[in-house]
Amino acid sequence: MVRKEVTILLVALFAVGWVTSMFLYYENLNLTNQVVSLNEEVKTLRSANLVTALGIVEIPPYGESYWGNNGNSSYLWITGWVFNYGAAMAREAGLDVLAYDESNEVLMNYTVPITSGGIAAFSTNPSKNLIPDYLYPASLEFGNVLSQENVTIRMAIFHEGTFANATTYQINPVWETS
Repeated sequence: MVRKEVTILLVALFAVGWVTSMFLYYENLNLTNQVVSLNEEVKTLRSANLVTALGIVEIPPYGESYWGNNGNSSYLWITGWVFNYGAAMAREAGLDVLAYDESNEVLMNYTVPITSGGIAAFSTNPSKNLIPDYLYPASLEFGNVLSQENVTIRMAIFHEGTFANATTYQINPVWETS
């Protein structure tokens, strides 16, 4: 009888030990996943991270009386802000500007630098000077956005032709990672 009770006690202890081990194993696995997730979040916060709040509108040609010699070009007028919420400086920062027609064909894929202050003007066709004489083209040197810096964006991207009203736009910030 004692042997039977000892056997039952050993089986019960084994079962409790097994259940406890499985519980602790899954808790450890869960905590390990949380640590990995938190480490990724810390890594993200320590690096540069740009977010945008930008508006874009297509401005059709206004003719020679308004633009002078170069009044036959349309342009995209982009305004808003780029903010670096990361802890590191975003080096060589720019905006990748994409335009798509109704069938999702790319009409424009042009990367422009984020420059400090003022109005910037760019031309998608460097062989032709689409930019009006009085709007000096901005330097194509990409700038830096400091940690917690908010950069005001005011730029025109001159292009040939006119985009339809159904055109969709996508603007993505790009920068070098340190």
